[in-house]
Amino acid sequence: MPDWSAILIPLHFLRPAWLAGMPAAALLLLWHARRQRAAGAWRGRIAPHLLAHLIIRPPRRLAPGPATWLFALLALSCLALSGPSWERTPSPFADDSAALVIVLDLSPSMLRDDLAPSRLLRARLKLRDLLALRSDQKTALVALGPTAHRVLPFTRDAGAIRTYLDVLAPRLMPPAPAGQPGQGFPAALALAEAMLAREGGAGSVLLVTDNPPAELAARSAPVVWSIAREAPPRLAWADSTIRCTADDTDVTAVNRALARQLAAARLADTAASDWRDDGILLLPALLLLALAGARRGWSLRW
Repeated sequence: MPDWSAILIPLHFLRPAWLAGMPAAALLLLWHARRQRAAGAWRGRIAPHLLAHLIIRPPRRLAPGPATWLFALLALSCLALSGPSWERTPSPFADDSAALVIVLDLSPSMLRDDLAPSRLLRARLKLRDLLALRSDQKTALVALGPTAHRVLPFTRDAGAIRTYLDVLAPRLMPPAPAGQPGQGFPAALALAEAMLAREGGAGSVLLVTDNPPAELAARSAPVVWSIAREAPPRLAWADSTIRCTADDTDVTAVNRALARQLAAARLADTAASDWRDDGILLLPALLLLALAGARRGWSLRW
């Protein structure tokens, strides 16, 4: 049984001006009924006490006549043309899963052993746990150092991502370009945003680092996973900053933050999508009413 409350609450009309035709059709029906009354045609010409005895009234018909049929056809046509709608059109590019770009910091500081066995190895273990929670959702990998590099495009193969995570190390990163120090973070986020834009749909950026910058210009607000013993600073440019913990509390918090971003992105995508015109659902009823116009004698009996 359909949930009528869920349908009627967002019900609205895309072309409400057509609804004015429904009372116009009702007035037309009333005018025709009044015009067809024999008493109305002779009132004023025959004395009232004689008129009641001179009029022969036809027997009442239970079936609707041509005028009632025409009113129903006009009213239902106006309702269909008004564009009733209660559901938005889903995007043809919508995906059930969110795309995620993992930006892994490969600075030399990630080799420190204050988080045993090292910050980098702890980040790898944490990311493995996160991949297990995300199952087969699309994930890409970007390496962050003095420069930013796309390591792996979007894939649903968590095993491939784990393979690349195991071999990434600071020694693989090229040195910073001459005269352009400190450009790794902006370049990495710009690369991640470009990858999400090409992929389309909802997506998030996860920055895994031990030393996030205090200020950073980014179009999207990434989730920052701080892999360090000290508490991370409050970052105005990040969606949330989550500190590495000894247990899996941080993994759950990161996954929850990414899910919140996905829900917000889908809500914005839904708000921007078009409402579906459901007036076509009234077409079968209109066709049945139109068939009544083919009855013998209906075009003459008014």
